[in-house]
Order: sequence, then C-alpha cells, then structure tokens
Amino acid sequence: MAASNRVDIAQRIYAKVEATEGTEPAMTATEAFLCDKLASNVGTMPQAFLQRIFAGTMGAYTGKMGAIEKTKLAYSIELRGNGASSLTPEYDAILTAVLPTIYANTISQPATGGTTTVPTCATCSLAVSPANSPIMVASSASGLVFEMGWVKSVITNTSITLAQTLTTAPLNTWLLRPGRSYGPGDSGHTSITHQIFLDSGAVGASSDYVSFRGCKGSLKIDVPKVGAIPKLTFDWTAIDWLLHLAGTKLALTVNTTAPPVAIASIVKINGALQDIMSFSLDLGQSIGQKTSQNSTNGVFSEVVTQRLAKGTLKIYNTSANTPNNIATWQAGTEQELTLQFGNTLFNTVGIRIPKAQFTDVKYASDTGMLYDEIAFQCSITSGADEVFIGLG
Repeated sequence: MAASNRVDIAQRIYAKVEATEGTEPAMTATEAFLCDKLASNVGTMPQAFLQRIFAGTMGAYTGKMGAIEKTKLAYSIELRGNGASSLTPEYDAILTAVLPTIYANTISQPATGGTTTVPTCATCSLAVSPANSPIMVASSASGLVFEMGWVKSVITNTSITLAQTLTTAPLNTWLLRPGRSYGPGDSGHTSITHQIFLDSGAVGASSDYVSFRGCKGSLKIDVPKVGAIPKLTFDWTAIDWLLHLAGTKLALTVNTTAPPVAIASIVKINGALQDIMSFSLDLGQSIGQKTSQNSTNGVFSEVVTQRLAKGTLKIYNTSANTPNNIATWQAGTEQELTLQFGNTLFNTVGIRIPKAQFTDVKYASDTGMLYDEIAFQCSITSGADEVFIGLG
C-alpha cells in the first residue's frame, strides 16, 4: 500500500474495537479519524505457505495454503484532547487497545488551598481521584489556565497528594477539574479492525477499501522540536487483511480541535523545570501470533508478548537545567519525568514516566548552544505502570 496512489488523499482511517477477535465490525462515520505517514507492507511482502492437511470422504491429503506473515499497518496522528466537554478523544479505541488500563478522575470542585504537592479539597476520595489519574489544577482565580498534576494518594475529604510538584500552589476557590489517563496492561488488550478506502469520492459512492482485521500493536510519542505538534505513531500487526471491491464510501466525522503545541509546555525532572529541545518515547510492545493449520489464514489470535519502553530527551545545558542532574544520570538513578502540552481544559496532554532510568548521556551543540541528549528506559514501580498518557 505504501507505493499505491489510490489511498484516499485525506488519509482517513476508520477503526473500531472487535467484539470477536479477527471479526470485522460494521463502521460508521464516527469511527473515522485523519492520519499521516500511512504505510503497510501489504502488496510488498513475499507470500509464505503453510502446510495444511485436508480430510474428506476420499481420505486425507496434503495441500498448501497461502498466507502473509505479519501483516503490518502504521500511521501517525496528532496528540490532542477532545476540545469540548468530554475527556474521551476520538482516538480512544486505538489508544485503549495499546494502553488498556484507564484511570478516570471525575473531580470537579474548587480547591480550599494547599501546597504545590498537596492541594486541599472539601470533597475528595480515591474513588473520585484514583492513583495515576491526572487532575487539572487552576493556576489562577480566573480558571482559564491549568497545570496537570498526577494523583499519588488521597485523604478523604481533606487533600490530594500529587506525585510531582506543581509550579504554583492552588489558593482557595481555584478550580480542580478531572483528567483521564491511559496506562500499560499485562492483559485486556482489545483487537481493532481498520478500514482504509482506496478511492476519493463522494459519500455513498462506490469505493474499494482494505480491512486490517485483528490488529494489536504498539505506539511511539514524538515531539521533534520546540513548537511542534506532539504525534502518536501506531504500529499494528494484523491477523489478516481483506480487499473489499466496490464498497460504499462512508461519511467522515472528525474532531477539528487544534492540537496543543510543545511551545506551551511544562517539562519537569523530579519536579524541577527543564527547557527541552525534543522528546521521543517508544512503548516497545511486541506482538506474537498464534498459528494453526486449521485456521482460515494460518493465524487465529494475537497476544502481547513483551514490553520495554524507552526514549530520548534533548535538553539545553544551562545553569538552571542540566548540571545538577548529571551525576544522577551517570549513576543510572531513576527519576520522575513529566511533560505537559497545552494548558486549557479538554485539550491538555500530559506524559508521566514515574521511573526514567537514564542510560546514556551525549553532548552536542545547536548553533553554539550546548545541549544534552539523554537516553532512558522506563522502569516498573509496581505492575504495569512505567508510562502514562493523560488528557485533561
């Protein structure tokens, strides 16, 4: 498909959770979203053959069945919130398929005061604000600008302890608003069907389309430079694919919210503000396939076999930035890393890595200014909790 010129110029994709793994569900306009860097190895892969034994009234005989090994699909989308009154983004289905553990914070009340690590509140509980969920804390009385905090623990109807320090301590009547985060899981990964139309045309017109069924996969986060739009790149492995001839072109309903850019960002290492050049993270989730000669195409199910999240961070080497951390980086000490893009309700994105273990430090110059390129891997604290993506 990567070499085809028939892919719809808008690069629209329809994606939906499958009720039964590998079984294609019906799609509607609301399952659509736009993407870029769409690529697949369909049409470029060599065919593999699996031996299959057929049994019938005339006795058993051996034949061969054509199958494509590891059907792949990849694309990138803008990392953004819903932009309205809902925290659930339009790409919730695909994000949940990769990061299946949801931490939903439903708090909505003014703070009664507190500190940069412990906002106080009259009505709060772990049921309302579970650990690892993001909470939006107003940075002023106007309630127009917010900073994302991450819940560590709660004293019922008294206070919320945050995992990392806020820039500004909330005052009485400053707003606390809900957030939603996605985290890794050792189980619960749903499978997705993707549909990609191959011909531009009016809604309802005839169009061929390709379905990628039984998809499970991994993701990468990239902020390539200051002011750039954060991107999510998904890498899927499908059970199979199918070309539908003369299908019906679906309508397109997509979110038009402008994504937050990295220039309006907050980056902290162990609570200390940092000036970054770029950031990238690879979840490193591997997909294994269960095969059988008695399945239709040789593959009947997929499982997540392992996960090793790691990334790189480029930060300017200034007196306020790097020198205080070099010793701990070189010693491999684990430090908490948080990033925030945007600062408005329903369109703020946060990334939290509770234990980033820096594995390598390199030095370079950008137009005469020294910066550090730091490689890190995400360690597990307790279970599947090495990285979280938050929306607020």
